[in-house]
Amino acid sequence: MIADRITNEEGSPLEDFNKFFKRHLFRQMCNLIKECPNKRQQICELIFAHCAHDLQLRIKVVQQLKKYLHSDEMVYACQAHLLQQEEEFNEQWFDVFLYYALIGLSSQCTNIRVYSLNMLTTIVSCNADSMLEIIERVNLLAEENFWEVKAQCLEFATAMLSQYRALSHLMAHKDELKAKGSS
Repeated sequence: MIADRITNEEGSPLEDFNKFFKRHLFRQMCNLIKECPNKRQQICELIFAHCAHDLQLRIKVVQQLKKYLHSDEMVYACQAHLLQQEEEFNEQWFDVFLYYALIGLSSQCTNIRVYSLNMLTTIVSCNADSMLEIIERVNLLAEENFWEVKAQCLEFATAMLSQYRALSHLMAHKDELKAKGSS
C-alpha cells in the first residue's frame, strides 16, 4: 500500500523513495530472501510493488539480483516470482526474462532449469507466438530423468496447447513453408 501511495499520489517523494529503494531497501530485501527462503515469493511481490511504476527500474532490479543474492538458483527463483507478478504483456520486460530463461535451460542445476521453464510458461500465457521456436528445446528437456523438469515441460506444453487456437494461423503458415521447401 505504501509503494502504491508513493507512486500514485501527487506530491509524494517518489524520486527520493526510488533512490532509497535502489541504494538500501532492495539490498535488504535480498538479504531477507537469503535468510528466509519460505518468504521468497512474498518478498518478490513486495519488490515488484516498489518498482512496478518504472520499467527501467524493474529491469535493473532483475539484473542486480545476482549481485545481492550470490546464488544462481535463488536468482532464477526470484526471477520466476517477479515475472509472475506482471499482469499485462510488455515485450521489453518479457525479453529480459526470456534471455535468462534460455540461458538457464542449459544449466547443470536442475532447479535452474525448472525455474527457467516456469518463466517460459509464464511468457507463453501472455505471448505464445514468441515461444514457437523454443518448443524443440523444451521437448528435449522433457526427456530428462528429473520429474521436476518433466512437470515444468508438461506445464509449458499445456500453456502452449491452451493458446493453440490463437496460434493456428502461425502453424498453418509454418506447414505451408515446409511443403514449399520439400517440393
